[in-house]
Amino acid sequence: MAVTAVLEFPDMTQESYEATMKALGEGVPPGLQVHIASRAEEGFLIVAVWDSQEALDAFSPMFEKAWTSAGVGQPKRRVLPTQHVIKG
Repeated sequence: MAVTAVLEFPDMTQESYEATMKALGEGVPPGLQVHIASRAEEGFLIVAVWDSQEALDAFSPMFEKAWTSAGVGQPKRRVLPTQHVIKG
């Protein structure tokens, strides 16, 4: 079952987001359907849809290492069952 990960990073800046993405390298991680990053009033909001909880769990350690190396603290996290995805 697909899952949606919602991460709120209150201390992430444009620069630390770009550093995080650069640390992850090019390409799409296995199981990632969509990644959306938005500036929020405080920091960044990242929403990602994954094929499964297992795919998210496999990627999470790499993502955490990347944001930590960019100097970003722990986000508020929620993982929800995905009901529907529309791609344009």
